[in-house]
Amino acid sequence: MRCAIIWWSRRSAPPCRRRQFVRIFRTRFPESFPWRTDRLRDTISSMENPRGQLKVLIADDSMVVRERLATLLEDLPGVCIVAATGSLKETEGAIKLWRPDLVIVDLTMPDGNALDVIRQAQLEQAETDVLVMTNFPCPEYEQRALDLGARAFFDKSQEFMKVRTLVEQLARQSHDQCQTLEVKGA
Repeated sequence: MRCAIIWWSRRSAPPCRRRQFVRIFRTRFPESFPWRTDRLRDTISSMENPRGQLKVLIADDSMVVRERLATLLEDLPGVCIVAATGSLKETEGAIKLWRPDLVIVDLTMPDGNALDVIRQAQLEQAETDVLVMTNFPCPEYEQRALDLGARAFFDKSQEFMKVRTLVEQLARQSHDQCQTLEVKGA
């Protein structure tokens, strides 16, 4: 669908420029990305938590931020992005469906806020970590999110790369815990 929308908006370009644009689009957004929402339903059975993999759910109302986070995290070892959602309702459904280990959520969503997601994640699966991101870093919101159980609170405009660092640490911890369980079980 997205490819078709972009293709039609580029109809006025000469044919050689259209081919070039489509080629660039295919290399930047290949169909094999696991976080592509249109592919997730087809691969639901393969989304069980592989040993040591940290399942991540990205929830942001901005498609650009969702894609940027996904490309930032997808190459991390031990990280599996299971879904990317754009509203609170989609996020709650994805939490119930995929039971992620980590939810990265925007503070303000079109139909709610991250505080609702934190509550939902705690109800569905107590060991789910929640990272809250926002463009409006207000100390009161940060304190409320942390009090409800958020793992961290980040300012998107200044601390975007810190998310990658924290996710990398959590993936390492998840992998280490899995190896410890294998050694004890053997």
